[in-house]
Amino acid sequence: MENNDSVDVLQEGLQTIHYTGQVAKLLSISHSTVKKSISDLGLDIETSMCGTVSRRTFCTKDLFELAVKKRDKSRKDPAKKLKIFIVWNEKGGVGKSSFTREFATILGLKGFRVLVVDADPQNSLTTMFGYNAEIDEEIAREYGIPDNMVIKNHFGNLLELPPLFRRSKAPIFSEMLKKPFGEYGPHLIPSNESLSSLSYSLEKDPYGATVIGNTIRRALKTPSDDLDLSDYDIMIFDCNPSKTALIDALYYASDFLVIPVRLDALSVKGVSQALDVRDAMASKGVENVPYPLIVGNMYKAGAARCSRNYSRLAEMYPSNLVSQTIRESEDMNKALEDSLRVPVTLAAPSSKLTSDLFAVTEEILKKCGI
Repeated sequence: MENNDSVDVLQEGLQTIHYTGQVAKLLSISHSTVKKSISDLGLDIETSMCGTVSRRTFCTKDLFELAVKKRDKSRKDPAKKLKIFIVWNEKGGVGKSSFTREFATILGLKGFRVLVVDADPQNSLTTMFGYNAEIDEEIAREYGIPDNMVIKNHFGNLLELPPLFRRSKAPIFSEMLKKPFGEYGPHLIPSNESLSSLSYSLEKDPYGATVIGNTIRRALKTPSDDLDLSDYDIMIFDCNPSKTALIDALYYASDFLVIPVRLDALSVKGVSQALDVRDAMASKGVENVPYPLIVGNMYKAGAARCSRNYSRLAEMYPSNLVSQTIRESEDMNKALEDSLRVPVTLAAPSSKLTSDLFAVTEEILKKCGI
């Protein structure tokens, strides 16, 4: 980076400001429930003056704290069973990472504790959450950037895959986590280009296909400073489009496979390729193959190709296709261009696109029995 380059620094948990009406809409509760929950849960929400009227001002972090604590308090069964999603389509350009960011955000607003893993060396999701993988410790010192903005590790560093990856050299799990929306919002295990060596290591290991699944199961059974997943309800892996040993390992580890599709011929072909991987696992006797869910993304109303390909998917995969589609919208492009990296869900809570995203998320949860 040149000395005259500007560096945007994410203010974790402070990206957006919302008032009671917006909070009620985002959390799908009434105004009175918002006010009652603040009192019942003992939350410290700041107030601001609007003319002569004082009103509550919710930062991003406050939204998620309210959502999570409200859900935790209402849980009938406090025991947690981690559900794992992989988001993948071998066809690129279908909006996998942008969908993952919005999906994780909405799950957080529904009170789930979410861990998102950027499993793509291109680190698009990491960037979308507001972190710059090009910032190393030297650059951070030069520009006065906080240490928590530096990407020092990725998911591969939590695995035992010698000689490149050794658990004995693994960082403390809590120190590698990024928390773009504060403590209660979705947490992120970021990525950088060095993650590309993980697929090679998995391919060379005779048990590579099961390494990730076994690591997760051990962490759930025996949490430690190296890896503790006991606080999370949902874990989401966002993947690059290439079919690699990493994709195979994530299939083995996951409960659900979300396949975003752009509703063009090549994207539809990517659905069958994603399902072929799953079928190949089943043919080898693997019992717990991920249940597939197909999400129509970037849908153009009135476009013949979209309706034609949607109908084709509905005919081929009636139980796996999510009936609600996600429209193509300039709101998404604006959110991706925004230097603050605010998800559409938070930046435009009243938009039609946000309504689509909520409806898709709710249908996915219903299909998954969550």
